[in-house]
Amino acid sequence: MIRLLVLLMAAAVGCAEGRAAERSSTREKSRAGAGGERARTAANSTVPTKAVAVKKAGEVARGYSVIDLGTLGGPKAEAYAINNAGQIVGVADTAVQSDVWGRISHGFLFEGSKMIDLGTMDRDQKSEATGIDSRGLVLGNSILQVGCIVSGRTFTMQERRRTLLKLDKELYTSPRAVNDAGHFAGLCNFGRYIHAFLYDGKLHDLGSLGNEERSEAYGMNNSNDVVGVSSTPKYATGDRAVLWRKREIINLGTLPGHYSSEARGINNRGVIVGWSTPPHKAVRFPRAFIFSNGKMRDLNELLPPNSGWELLEANGINDAGQIVGEGRFKGQQRAFLMSPGRK
Repeated sequence: MIRLLVLLMAAAVGCAEGRAAERSSTREKSRAGAGGERARTAANSTVPTKAVAVKKAGEVARGYSVIDLGTLGGPKAEAYAINNAGQIVGVADTAVQSDVWGRISHGFLFEGSKMIDLGTMDRDQKSEATGIDSRGLVLGNSILQVGCIVSGRTFTMQERRRTLLKLDKELYTSPRAVNDAGHFAGLCNFGRYIHAFLYDGKLHDLGSLGNEERSEAYGMNNSNDVVGVSSTPKYATGDRAVLWRKREIINLGTLPGHYSSEARGINNRGVIVGWSTPPHKAVRFPRAFIFSNGKMRDLNELLPPNSGWELLEANGINDAGQIVGEGRFKGQQRAFLMSPGRK
């Protein structure tokens, strides 16, 4: 699974590894059936949760079409976000190989029917694009490795012009999502804890299900509703997809019988997408989900018959109900665009 975001928190967590390696390692362990420390805890442990109150969410369409967005010359791609104009951003493999990185991947912008390589900053080797607003402002990260030291810089891009983004002078923030008001959500090292944040001119610690546990934000809408993932108190169970509404956390649960989940995107109608992972003993890939009107549903159930797709992650959704993410198509991990049919 492609994941490039770098966590520049070596002093706080005692390492200098990229976010790409951390999240990719976690994802591959889940897929391969390795439960790690959390899997060794009783799976029937309970997690405190508030009643899910996602009101007036949009209806889920009865049928969808799905297309492969292609790559930048390599085998893999993943889409992270889509705006209401249908512009899509994400990360894709290029044709370039590196002794250090292996396959080089770059952030992309997909519009019309073309995938555009957004390149990197200066001498950086890799990049990713994680968010896009209605004006086409792209949020991304550019990554450089020198020896064993990995560093990354967050940027915004408008009409191919990049601007470095730093939200706080003292704390390290890693924005992942942006809305039309120019507010951001992502991950922040608050010193003792690494938590999801909301930035609306002021940096807010969104907390976690156990307060002291780790959380991350991946998506947001124009109402400053934020979605992401939180570890559970004392790792009682796997991670949980969560919604922060008015900065209060709501546990969205998992697909039936699953072990962990993450929420990745939310539109202005309150519809949420993400992915859910089966129990650690099951050697299976995660399943993309859509959460609407208090119910989580496997997106694969909405695919056309014999589509050839297995949808692994749903990362973004716009107000028209178009969904982007990553899936397996003809044996390859590819970025998809899923468009609704009739309701």
